[in-house]
Amino acid sequence: SGSYTIRLSANLAAGEVDSGYGLLLGGEDEFVGVVVSPLGYVTMWQSIADTRETRNHITILPWQTWPHIHTNQDSNEIWIDVRDEVISSVRLNKEILWRGSVPLNKQNFGIWAESFSGLADINFSSLELFLDSSER
Repeated sequence: SGSYTIRLSANLAAGEVDSGYGLLLGGEDEFVGVVVSPLGYVTMWQSIADTRETRNHITILPWQTWPHIHTNQDSNEIWIDVRDEVISSVRLNKEILWRGSVPLNKQNFGIWAESFSGLADINFSSLELFLDSSER
């Protein structure tokens, strides 16, 4: 809990470029995803469980091009800043992608990958957590 930054470095190692990979923050019932595509697109969404079987998907940023995405097999860094259990900003390759306020009900994190066509091999090279030293 508290304030921290989480950073994921990943890239498409081989296979389908019509794919995506990224970082999830939150819990089973509610989480936020930030995902990039080797084709040069990015998206951000929030997923909330309505019941055990259904989910409400809220698009924060629809799939869109972003000039700072590294394409094909080049590595991308996704940085998410959390302040007082609220996502406050997202950076992509050190450039501000989004600023706002999305509360988190839990402080778990995970990785996400999907191919929209053929097989894709994603290399998740590092996942780093930077804690606010004033809160230790």
